[in-house]
Parts: sequence; C-alpha cells; structure tokens
Amino acid sequence: MDRGSEVVRYFPDRGKFITLAIGCALLSLTCLMKLVIVGFSVAATLGAGFFLLGSINCLQSLDRTRCHIELTPVGFIERSPLRQRLVRWSEVDRFELIPLPQKYVWVGYRLAECDDPRIPRWVRRSRRRDVSLADTYGLDARELVEQLNTWRRQFRQGNATISFE
Repeated sequence: MDRGSEVVRYFPDRGKFITLAIGCALLSLTCLMKLVIVGFSVAATLGAGFFLLGSINCLQSLDRTRCHIELTPVGFIERSPLRQRLVRWSEVDRFELIPLPQKYVWVGYRLAECDDPRIPRWVRRSRRRDVSLADTYGLDARELVEQLNTWRRQFRQGNATISFE
C-alpha cells in the first residue's frame, strides 16, 4: 500500500503471477517440444503461442506501475497490463462479495442507474451493471470491500452521473 496525497494504492500478490508465468512457460515449452519431436501441428503451434503470450502477460503484471488499484477522492482506477479504467464513486451503488464454488469469493460492484436523457434508453438498459474487480490486490476480499465502501461513502457526491470520456 502506498499513501500519497489522498491516494491509496493496493498491489496484487506477486506469487500468483509468478506461478502462472512459470506454468504458462512450461506448457509453451511442452508445445514447442511436440513441434520439434512430432513435427508441425496447428494445435501445438497455437498452444505454444497462446501459453507464451500468457506467460508474458503474467510477467507484465509483476510491474507495480502497470498492475494495481488506486483509490482517489474522484473514484478508483483499476490498472492492468492491457488496460486501465476509472470508475467514479458516484457511478457505484455498492461493493459486495460475489460467492464462488469452494469458498472462494470475488469482489464486485453494482453500477448506478444512468439517467442522462442524452443517452438513448436502449443504450442505458443494455449497459452491464454488475462488474467484478480483476483481483483482491493483496488484501482479504472482505477487507477490500470494506475499504472500497468506506471510500465510496466518504467521497460520493450528489446523484449518479456516468461519464463516457
């Protein structure tokens, strides 16, 4: 966790990404060995490429500047190697735990209703409202939900206004 001027950052657990990177690299190596020993195969070629890209993505996730969640007075920014997204506190109704099989949970949030008359009604209805975070960022899921709800209550202002920047 990094405390700056009203900014808090949480970083994902590195062990998970290292394990996944090693696993993907081993599977890619297995596919490459099949190509060398048996000969050309579309499945082995696609498998080698797919798992090599997975390994590279996991290694990029170890970079703390590319992969974290940042809590600010405006909202939270979820950064990953391939994208970043800003969600304003006014856009979120609540954060909650999403139960999964075998006692696992995800952290999810429900977006507020968009009532901007400039946006057609069919677009407002088609927007997905239940969203999950990519990680728990080194925290227990319940602790992260409490943190996010605390920040949302503290900095949420006025009615929900969803921006399309």
